[in-house]
Amino acid sequence: MNQFNPDFHADDSQRSMANDDENNAGQPRQKPTGTALVPVRPSSLYGVESDPREEVWSILEKAVRTDAEVPRSWRRRKAADARAAAVQAFDQLRTQLLQAVRSDNLKRIAIAAPLAGNGSTFAAVNLARSLARVPGIKSVLLDLNLRNPGVADMIGVETDGDMDEFLTGEVSFFEHLVRYSEGLALGVSESPRPNASDLLQSAIVAGTVKEMEQILRPDLVLLDMPPILEYDDLNAILPHVDGVLLVADGTHTQARHIEECERLIKKRSKLLGVVLNRARA
Repeated sequence: MNQFNPDFHADDSQRSMANDDENNAGQPRQKPTGTALVPVRPSSLYGVESDPREEVWSILEKAVRTDAEVPRSWRRRKAADARAAAVQAFDQLRTQLLQAVRSDNLKRIAIAAPLAGNGSTFAAVNLARSLARVPGIKSVLLDLNLRNPGVADMIGVETDGDMDEFLTGEVSFFEHLVRYSEGLALGVSESPRPNASDLLQSAIVAGTVKEMEQILRPDLVLLDMPPILEYDDLNAILPHVDGVLLVADGTHTQARHIEECERLIKKRSKLLGVVLNRARA
């Protein structure tokens, strides 16, 4: 069980990656020969390695970031230390997830909680950010909490359109998905859809997501889902995902809630682990 204590809201800050400056004069900068998941082919023209998927990813429209005001409490040392600890915790979860991906050939990961307010969207967004910091990794985060979409607000991007337009094929993923960073694309939604499970059970949805995967070839597709015990949306897509990360709240999620979710998930998919939010010391 991964125990996190992220008792705050996500922001847009990302830690920069350290670069190796020990390059010979006049020589091109050398990059890694591959990633944890996908090898990249060298470019004979420049003598450096490039990701062949970039040709397609470059077509995606860049996300428009929102100017979220940083709360004054973030400037306090204690809050900053807590944020840094949470970033490290999500990095540890990222490492464990990538190891599972390599060993079990996983791609589609659903992230859900037993009840509303447990922090599943927070976990999905910060895990996606953590993955995006790994050079060569490309991930897609889809907001499939169609009843109460929250990824756009949490990660801080403007929305234009709804996920159901993409899922039904009304618009292509090139028209709907936006590129948040070099390694992260987002599918977000503007308005809720009350009868979401009706749509998610359609074979059209599975085909649309599969087509996106075949063209973009992401290493991971993260699906932010609504509460498991309140709606049957997760149950509708379980046959189409490779695993589920269960997010629990240490302040009010009960053991019976987790046990019931485990029973539902293990019937049709794989439980990858339990992420504990707001864990009590």
